[in-house]
Amino acid sequence: MDIRKIEFPLYKLRSYLRIDTNPLGLVKITTFRGVYIFDDTNIAGTFEERRMKLPIHYPGKPIYKLKERVIYLRQLVKYKSGTTFVDLNGNLVKYNKSSKLFEVRSLKISRRREYGNWTIIQVEGVEQPYLVGQTVLPTTTHASIMDTTWGPFLYDLTNKQHDTYRRKI
Repeated sequence: MDIRKIEFPLYKLRSYLRIDTNPLGLVKITTFRGVYIFDDTNIAGTFEERRMKLPIHYPGKPIYKLKERVIYLRQLVKYKSGTTFVDLNGNLVKYNKSSKLFEVRSLKISRRREYGNWTIIQVEGVEQPYLVGQTVLPTTTHASIMDTTWGPFLYDLTNKQHDTYRRKI
């Protein structure tokens, strides 16, 4: 797992036996209950857009349901090592916990801008803006930023400032 290449939100894949990719772009997941269509890379758009179009392109075929959505790094660290996820681009990610601790600090949100159902936030002291996969409420005033060797990552959003602490990815 290369944390730099992951684009949130992530979706957890539930129990499956195997994932088959057709050279034409069709991705199917085999579970205990049967074979489901997971993705079709020939359909234009992002992974989420392609998933919404699957029932139109494959009427009557079973579509694999993604139930658990991971928006922040904080939600990801709660899962066990070896859990499989799919990211915003449709890339499969096998999560492996690190043994190294990273600092998580609280910084004030200086600016927020709505972007459809998403929100772009700017945090004081961090040059890069963050794209959050949900609408950020006005009561949310601080962002927890994890300082890693790959750069700062959005760990969580809070409504109050907290002391610096350390967590594993």
